[in-house]
Amino acid sequence: MVAELAVIRDKLTRIGQYLQEMEPLGKRYSVEEYGANGLVKHSAERLIELVVEAAVDINGLVATLEGAPPPKDYYASFLEVGRLGVYPWPFGKQLAKTAGLRNRLAHEYETIKDPLVYRVVKTMPALYRRYMASVHRYLFRRQAAQRKTSSGRG
Repeated sequence: MVAELAVIRDKLTRIGQYLQEMEPLGKRYSVEEYGANGLVKHSAERLIELVVEAAVDINGLVATLEGAPPPKDYYASFLEVGRLGVYPWPFGKQLAKTAGLRNRLAHEYETIKDPLVYRVVKTMPALYRRYMASVHRYLFRRQAAQRKTSSGRG
């Protein structure tokens, strides 16, 4: 369990780094500039993928730590962690939408509309900082419960 918690912390750090890289993309460029700049678009799209993938990894670890089976897909992982009480379930539905976008980007299921991705780039940092805070609170509660259990054994 200690190893899983360390992996979760590492992935939270990475998400924070990705969000720092993403944030200027939504602030420095208008939607038109975003759409006209391939380097900015591809950077933003890749950062969305990286953030969601790291969060999904965290979600799988949280589910297994809580004794639940690993979530069946990216979208479901956000709903499951909400069901487990790490954050409110409606917030999980918001996060799950980013998993849907990640899948469309990664697998090129359809033509991606630049204004949609641009909106996500502008809103994703705040959304995922809230996610990170929820996971940090979960880790704190889990460690506190673990300390309480281990001190009761002595």
